[in-house]
Amino acid sequence: MVQKIIIYNLVVLTFDAFTYFFMNNKYRGYLGVNDYLRLFKNPTYRKSLLTKIFIVDFVVILFFVLFN
Repeated sequence: MVQKIIIYNLVVLTFDAFTYFFMNNKYRGYLGVNDYLRLFKNPTYRKSLLTKIFIVDFVVILFFVLFN
């Protein structure tokens, strides 16, 4: 179960990074990994990312308890 949680957390992080890189029309070709890592210093962004991860963890644990 811990492996599933880790995998799903990485999926959330990857999806968030791709939306950051490709949904920004103004700077689409100019954004790099350093810009994304610099975004982690923003407390609002960290809070929203942790909220997404906690929701995914809750759903994974809920499905694990219900269906196993």
